[in-house]
Amino acid sequence: MTDISSQRRGPCPPNLDLALFVDGDLTTEARAAVVKHLAWCDDCREVVATVAEELEQRTPAQRWFRRRGVGLGLAAMLVAGLAVPMLLTLRGAASADLWTDLDAATGSTRSVTARLADQPTYRELASPVRAADPTPGAPSNYKLEALVSQLREATKHEPTAANLRGLGVAMLMSGQTDDAVRALTGAAAHEAGNARILSDLAAAYATRAARRSANDARRSDDWGQALDAAQRACELDPALAAAWFNRALAFDGLGRHEEAQGAWHDYTTRFSVADGWRAEALSRSQLEPH
Repeated sequence: MTDISSQRRGPCPPNLDLALFVDGDLTTEARAAVVKHLAWCDDCREVVATVAEELEQRTPAQRWFRRRGVGLGLAAMLVAGLAVPMLLTLRGAASADLWTDLDAATGSTRSVTARLADQPTYRELASPVRAADPTPGAPSNYKLEALVSQLREATKHEPTAANLRGLGVAMLMSGQTDDAVRALTGAAAHEAGNARILSDLAAAYATRAARRSANDARRSDDWGQALDAAQRACELDPALAAAWFNRALAFDGLGRHEEAQGAWHDYTTRFSVADGWRAEALSRSQLEPH
């Protein structure tokens, strides 16, 4: 794996800028520059993690107060070089640790309706209100942004199926559906027989379809692509639960309701473990759990 952190591309941003990055107070251009810098700079990622941890430990009132005086106490803390364990470890390859990092970066709910093949834990689907854009000026998910930047950079140097898949999933979680489809399509081109990649590609198509307007002609095409990818994944690996979940979701999206009912029944019959995914499938199929 290329040592991205060794490829220095200019001086590090001031600590104050890194603090403002966490607070969401940088301009769009400045924020983009910091995100790009974080992709290779271990030191600055540690500073950002320190600031985020310090902020998360404060009450809402303390957070407001700190935002009003971010250049005072916080800057002094950063200049003093407060050392804490790294909260954000970025990896280029799609290892088990990467999926754990992605899962941790997305919070207590999920924004993607479809099921990702290696997502470690079940999360309730965020409601439309909770899934909406945050309050203007609020910080975005810097951990997820940094992961996307790291994986994008790693993929430039090593466009392997694993790196492309990791990048695609990270982009999907961050709402970049077009880029997610492209990355996962590239991963599938490298490993056409990889059921997990195809299932995640189905999830990306399904997510993009769901976010298109009802009168967008491309919506039906995306649902069709989602169904095709999910069907192939099911054939390649009949034990892959995510593929069967996404297959049923695609039938629903296409408005093929009888087939959708049968697909949800297939899922709940094949995968009887009483977890959140089965409960959601039962709810979507309007079946009573028993």
